[in-house]
Amino acid sequence: MFCNQCGEENRNDRKFCSNCGAKLRDYTKPRENLIMPEDVEKYEEKTKNYDKLLNIFKILMIISFLSAIILLAVSFFVEGRVQMVVIIICIVMFALFFVFLILKKVITSKKFKHINEDI
Repeated sequence: MFCNQCGEENRNDRKFCSNCGAKLRDYTKPRENLIMPEDVEKYEEKTKNYDKLLNIFKILMIISFLSAIILLAVSFFVEGRVQMVVIIICIVMFALFFVFLILKKVITSKKFKHINEDI
């Protein structure tokens, strides 16, 4: 068996390289982290709920962003207190857009963390 780090040839029963001390990998044993078909089924089952939630956040992001743009356009055609109210609502809609964006990122990271723990 050869060392992956320094290329030194070692006996097959060694766990560490006799030259550099690096851990030797035994390729004759099956790897523990191989993805098996049943793992794919687990993955698909676990991601269904996350995917639904992510789709909801995508829709909410689109709605909040478009609402903010429309309200911004409307604010140019009204005056006085109505204009201030429209601008405040516009700012709130932009803020909601960023909140949904952050939540989407958090859910995506939790999705992969949750899946990697079990598979």
